Amino acid sequence: MGMQRPIARDETRPSLPIARGWYLALYADELPPGGVQSLDYVGRKLVAFRTDDGRAALADAHCPHLGAHLGVGGKVVGSALRCPFHGWEWDVGGACSRIPYTKRIPPNARLRTYPVVERNGAVWFWFDPDDAPPDFDVPVIAEWGDPDYGTAWDHHTWTIRVHPQDILENGIDWAHVMPVHGFDAPSGVVSAFEGPLYRWGADTGKEIELLDRQRESFSFRVDTWGLGLSHVHYRGLFSVIFQIGQTPVDAETTRLSFSVLTRDRDRSDPEAAAALGRYVADNVRTLEQDFPIWENKLYREHPLLCDADGPIHKFRRWAAQFYEPAESRGMSR
Repeated sequence: MGMQRPIARDETRPSLPIARGWYLALYADELPPGGVQSLDYVGRKLVAFRTDDGRAALADAHCPHLGAHLGVGGKVVGSALRCPFHGWEWDVGGACSRIPYTKRIPPNARLRTYPVVERNGAVWFWFDPDDAPPDFDVPVIAEWGDPDYGTAWDHHTWTIRVHPQDILENGIDWAHVMPVHGFDAPSGVVSAFEGPLYRWGADTGKEIELLDRQRESFSFRVDTWGLGLSHVHYRGLFSVIFQIGQTPVDAETTRLSFSVLTRDRDRSDPEAAAALGRYVADNVRTLEQDFPIWENKLYREHPLLCDADGPIHKFRRWAAQFYEPAESRGMSR
């Protein structure tokens, strides 16, 4: 056997931390009033619950009292989550509202909770490793709830061994769409970085394999806020909207949520609805073509690029802001 070659420094993934930002916890219809869900996100054990009056909340899963997991046997009581161990009750803001066997609540009885926004049919939570408050918002999708589109998302989820930054960098890597996805060479390429927002898109064409290889010309425009949330407006044979959530399970694993919103008139005729179903399935298949590459690629901290590659360095400079500590951003905890 020959001597094993040492691994070069940039052939191992740098330890990218979990970035601050808004992340998709679950879909709104997965959390009914009185519902409790255990979640593993951002390297932590979490619990989501919805109060009887419909308010969603997210908190650390373990009770500050004696450590019981609030998502395993915990119950919603009115506007609070009751611990299954001793019955302590915690409101949506993390305050202890009741201890059943005493009237004296310790002044420091606090459960860590996370800012939550319910929007576009999903429950989003804000994560900052320094516990600083949100510095941008979850945007509204104008078409969601519009009479032309309705609110019927078609949801798809995967857990993938990849960091959210790699997923998003893949989008601005224009050159990969020809060999990986079989697209035509993109034209009309646009990209812009505006604070926490990154806009990009292109015009191209492809064969729709699941529609008897029918060809389409299409355009897509993507708005991405932070490393956890993207909205895609896609115009081709059908007009569809994608809402994409990249939620870190830990620093190396991501829960990818891909939701598709279609127009009511495209679902009303049975023949058109059947074609639309295959069209959506083909888009899901296109996304899945990236998974083996994401899960097995090396991260090049100093990649060798050519002049026809996308603006990868600009993207990485934009992404770096979401790892900055609160103090450098002038934010208080």
